[in-house]
Amino acid sequence: MTRLIPLGIKGAHPNKQPRQDATTPPRQVSCSHDTETTQIRQNAHSKGPSPAIRPAHHRLLMGTDFPRLSRSKLAGLAIATEGAMLLIALAVGWFLGISVWSQINTSWQAVAWGIAAAIPPLIIILGIAESNTKMGEMSRRDFGPVIELFRNATIFDILYVSILAGLCEEALFRAIIQVGLVSWIGLIPALILASILFGLAHAISKSYFTFATLIGIYLGALLILTDSLLAPIIAHAVYDFIALLYGTRFSKRFGHADPEHVE
Repeated sequence: MTRLIPLGIKGAHPNKQPRQDATTPPRQVSCSHDTETTQIRQNAHSKGPSPAIRPAHHRLLMGTDFPRLSRSKLAGLAIATEGAMLLIALAVGWFLGISVWSQINTSWQAVAWGIAAAIPPLIIILGIAESNTKMGEMSRRDFGPVIELFRNATIFDILYVSILAGLCEEALFRAIIQVGLVSWIGLIPALILASILFGLAHAISKSYFTFATLIGIYLGALLILTDSLLAPIIAHAVYDFIALLYGTRFSKRFGHADPEHVE
């Protein structure tokens, strides 16, 4: 009767282990390999996924899926968009008989109100953005693209873009839309409607729309309180300047801070 020979061990007896060569030292089994493997896995887990498998919004925050504008392109974009808002405001104001410039009542009180009014939203939004909460992750996802646009900008670039945004956007949404709607629908409805339109103009996401709408209500209330367009212009410009400067120069949560600019 033919005896079956185990596969892979030619000529071996079915009940015997293969003989080890006397000249070959016995193989030592070590647990160091398992320990090293565990350590590598723990390190990989703590550092997060590799860039190749990061979710799309992670790659966007790191700047790999979102273009950085050169200084000249950033200037062109800012002048085109903000300038268009100012031209619309002046044209509609001329048609309705509403003067933008007459609403800028220059006074030290308006300047002080504008600077002071920029502080609370800055503390709130930067505090949320630097937190490890769900809202923090959402705010970084929303503000990340904006920060990347300004990554190559100088401090002067951020300053003049912030001033343009404060002047042109407040001229349109506060001086023309909000003030123009008061005589038609009343003070509070005009404030809310103008703020919603302001939010829609910044609606890169649902959460960003909500945030911009609330900021619009805040700036509109500041106009009512001070009776001067200068206050919301300054508050808007100061907020934009500090938020963009912080995001591009100092914060490591928005992708990465530029080491050349971190002091």
